[in-house]
Amino acid sequence: MSELELGNRSIVLGASVEAEYSRLCHLDDARPQQFVLATGGPGEPKYYQEIDYSWLPLCADTYQISPDIKDYVFTQVPIITTGIPNRNLQEFSFLEVSSWDVNQGQPVYKTFIGKPTYTNHKNNTIPHLAKGVHFDSNLEYVPRYDLYKINVLLGFDKKKDPGLCEAIIQKKGVTGYSMGAMVETFLDTVSGKFIGLKDPGYNANKGTVDRATGRLRYLSCVGVTYFETSCLGDFGRGDPGEPPADQQAISDLVWE
Repeated sequence: MSELELGNRSIVLGASVEAEYSRLCHLDDARPQQFVLATGGPGEPKYYQEIDYSWLPLCADTYQISPDIKDYVFTQVPIITTGIPNRNLQEFSFLEVSSWDVNQGQPVYKTFIGKPTYTNHKNNTIPHLAKGVHFDSNLEYVPRYDLYKINVLLGFDKKKDPGLCEAIIQKKGVTGYSMGAMVETFLDTVSGKFIGLKDPGYNANKGTVDRATGRLRYLSCVGVTYFETSCLGDFGRGDPGEPPADQQAISDLVWE
């Protein structure tokens, strides 16, 4: 987990999910502007999702990735568990992720779409070093836990990094997936006050328990725009990546 200032916003990296909760998807059909994914392993029911990818050729040059949808490995990841702080003691509330991002022209949880994918948050602000792109994002209600999750559909370019894609397919060396977000400020869940990275109480207050209420003190991210997701792992390159931060990333539904 790392945090840094960028202009008047903060970059937050974390809310990771263990690799075992990701699910590979298979390209069932591809047309000029839309493709169909099939999910579900042997003996499991199949779920199908039609995805618009008409914008892929437009971003391919910027990210230096393939414009051909058949060159991608797809995996679905329940990347955010709303309302529950992760190991970094930061949280994305349902109200925040379901709010409307005026600049992006879509709900906050949809701001993942079209953003690049990387490995281990390496060079994650340099577009042409991307490993792929986000093709979709949805907000799913999980009745068993009475909470919402953000599921992202990640695509990794087999031609740009065949070793990474083989590791994803074989699930060897991949420890998890971790998102990146731009955050305007943080809300202290006990005091109800907004707090910034440079505030002296930013780290001092996280993780403590309020004596009056018995509540865990953590920070809720406010003014969020998602800008990347990284595949974490070694991949035989001597870079172990990061440990998962989100231990509640469990999905009851498979992409519908």
